[in-house]
Amino acid sequence: MKLPVLVAAATVSILSVGCVKVTIQSPFAGDTAASLTPQTTATVEVAAQTIVATAEAQAKAKAEADRIAAAKDKANRIAVAQRLAEQAADRRAAAQREAARRRLIAIQQRDAEAKLVWAARAREEKERNAAGRRLSNSIRANEEARRREFLLGPMENKMRR
Repeated sequence: MKLPVLVAAATVSILSVGCVKVTIQSPFAGDTAASLTPQTTATVEVAAQTIVATAEAQAKAKAEADRIAAAKDKANRIAVAQRLAEQAADRRAAAQREAARRRLIAIQQRDAEAKLVWAARAREEKERNAAGRRLSNSIRANEEARRREFLLGPMENKMRR
């Protein structure tokens, strides 16, 4: 009997009169055994083929389980990578928000400083204008007084005071 590559060894043991035990060792399925009695219609070869088919099925099941485990592992790695990417995106967004907030604060500070400078300049100009008006008024008053003095004469001007 030719055994497939999946089977490492096969052992046939006689348990008692009319009862045979077939053990097949497989690296995938471990040891698999079947007992045959005269009541069964299967022969040792059919039993071995059955055990080999069982071993093959177990090997396929193990391969499928390995494939599923590998797929789960890959899915877990992808999920971890996605979480890391999301965290990095969150950090970038937070950094951008912080930078925007700092730019806004800087703009607000410049605006406040500009308003203070503008208010100080306006105050200085207002004071200059007021001083200029006082000076102009004073000059005008002096000119008026001189004109009156000239027109009225010194005596009348004194009486008027």
